[in-house]
Formats: sequence, structure tokens, C-alpha cells
Amino acid sequence: MLQANLKKIKTLIYTNLILIFFNIILVQLAKNFPLFIEEYYSRNFYLIINRPLSLLSGNFSFSLGELLIGFQVLVLILLLILSFKNLAYKKVTDSIFLTLLIVFILLFNLSYYQIAWGLNNYRESIEYIFDLNDSDIGLEDLTTSYEFLVLETNRLKDLLIKYDLEEKNDEVVLKSIYKGYENASKKYPFIDSGKVSVKPLIISRFFSSSGYTGIYLPFFSEANINYMVPSFSKPFIASHEIAHQKGFSAEDDANFIGFLACHYHDDIFVKYSGYQAMMVYVGNSLYKSDPQLYREISNLRSTEVLEDIKKRVNFWDQHIVEKVNQAHNNLNDKFLKASNQPEGILSYSRVTELFIKAYKDKLIH
Repeated sequence: MLQANLKKIKTLIYTNLILIFFNIILVQLAKNFPLFIEEYYSRNFYLIINRPLSLLSGNFSFSLGELLIGFQVLVLILLLILSFKNLAYKKVTDSIFLTLLIVFILLFNLSYYQIAWGLNNYRESIEYIFDLNDSDIGLEDLTTSYEFLVLETNRLKDLLIKYDLEEKNDEVVLKSIYKGYENASKKYPFIDSGKVSVKPLIISRFFSSSGYTGIYLPFFSEANINYMVPSFSKPFIASHEIAHQKGFSAEDDANFIGFLACHYHDDIFVKYSGYQAMMVYVGNSLYKSDPQLYREISNLRSTEVLEDIKKRVNFWDQHIVEKVNQAHNNLNDKFLKASNQPEGILSYSRVTELFIKAYKDKLIH
């Protein structure tokens, strides 16, 4: 019995070492060859893996990935308890085996993550992909862009009111957002046009308390959103998570691609959601540079747009729990930095720079 246990332990040690070296080598190669990752992984191999998973998960209205994570967490907790129990009863070999099994499960998940999606973290930048002008961005660029976004957001909101267009219900949002990607891919073929279904998170209440709006789970290629947020925020949030599903892993990239898909969508409500979100991002950047100028331009926002902004602010004021938010931020920050996004959670706001470059190059008008 002891001999059999030692053999299992030895096998697990070797297996775990192989997985560790596999992940290290894979990441180091990806870091040094972003063009290779862009051309052969993100635009080819990744899609071969991604599309069947997306088709499979699209048959379910709930998130398979969310259930899988929940199940694995329970299994890991159970194994950890058993490991400590065996240690307490001086069954050292059994305890070591269970501990190594926990490490194996974590390493296997990491390996699957890297192959199924994670290598997108090392693809070329959005500036390279869209061939954006690399000139410096000044206060004038920030001001012009913010004013454009304010006026366009007002215009789209006016159209919604004028034609008495109702806010879309969740089902419509979750099933139709991908159509913006279909339209965008006609101009930018490197954006995958495949159909994607967006899932409502079972743990949306937890996400609301932590201040987060969605997550992409690569296990079954699923974009998931917090269904509790105000309805006008949902199209952009869903579009952001679909951007991750399309292989744009960096948060600033997903914000930009998500906005672009909203911009190209035929539905005015979806367009409005994208423009309002981008208006807030760019406005926040302008406020940091020149608060007075920000206030002057912000006065141009219509009453109806301001009401929506107030709804969103009130929602988060009611739901965010500071300690939960801080813990989630710290965890997300570490994850992003470990995933080749050195700015961590600050990378979400870098979308301002990408938008302005695209606006100056007349990709958006």
C-alpha cells in the first residue's frame, strides 16, 4: 500500500514539474514572438479551438464555465480538508498525495487557460493591428474627442426618445450584441464575426458588491455579464466581454473593440450604450488633465443623458461593498499584471488613448 502511494506521488511530482516547465516555456516564447502569436495563434489556431466551444456553450442559457469553476472550487476545498485530516492522523503520504493532486488541478487549469485563450495576452498591440497613428496626444485632442462623444451621445439619446425606442430587455441584448461584430468584421477582417451568446452570471449579486460588470470564462468560450446593472449599460458590457471572446485579452483592447462593435451595430440603443461608456472614459481622463475644461464641456450633456449617468452612479452607490470591492480589485490587479498587462486595473482607462488615436485617424466619425 505504501509502495503504491509512493509511486502515485512520484508520478504526480513528475507531471507537475512537466506542467510547470511547459507553462514557463510557453509564456517566454509568447513574450518574445508577439507577431507569431498574432498571425498564427490569435487569428488562426485560437479560432479553431474557440468556435466549437462557443457553438457548444451556445446551446445553454446558463454559464457552463461558472458552474465548472464552482465545482472545482468545492473539489479543491474538499481535497484540502482531507489533506489536513490525513496529516492530523499522521498519514503523511496520503496528505502529500492530496496536496500534489491540488497542485496538479491548478496547473492543468493554467495550461488549458494558456492554450485555449491566455496566449492572446501576448499578441500585437491595438495600435499595430489597426495601424493607428503613433503621434503624441495633447489636451486639445482630449478636448475635441470628449466634445464629440458628448454631442454624439446626446444625439443618440434624442433618437431613442424621438422614435420612442424602448430599452432592450436582457434576452435581446444577450442574443444580438454579436451583430456589431459581424458589421465590424466587414471593414476589419481580423475581427472574428462568429455568433456569440452572452450569459447572465449566477453570482451577479457578488459582482455588484465588488463593482464589476462581467467576466470572460475561456473554459467553454463564454462571455458573462452582471445582469443587475442598469439596462443601458448592458450592451457595452456584453460587447466588451465578447471582445475577450474574440481574442482581445487586454482590458483596454476589449474596451476599444467593444466600443467599435457598438459603433457598427445597427441598433441605436446599442450604439448609445457604447458611446455613453466611452464618453465617461474620455471625460474622466480630461477631468484629470483639466477639471475646468471638463466641466465646461460636460455642461453640454443633455438632461436625459445626465439622468442615465445618475442612474448608473446610484446603482453602484447602493450595491458596492468597499471591502469586497477592494479585495476584488487587488485580485484582478494581480491577475492582469501576471497576464502581461503591467498597468493592472489601470489598463481599463487606457482605452481613452486608443479612442483618440482612432478618432484622429478617422476610424470613428
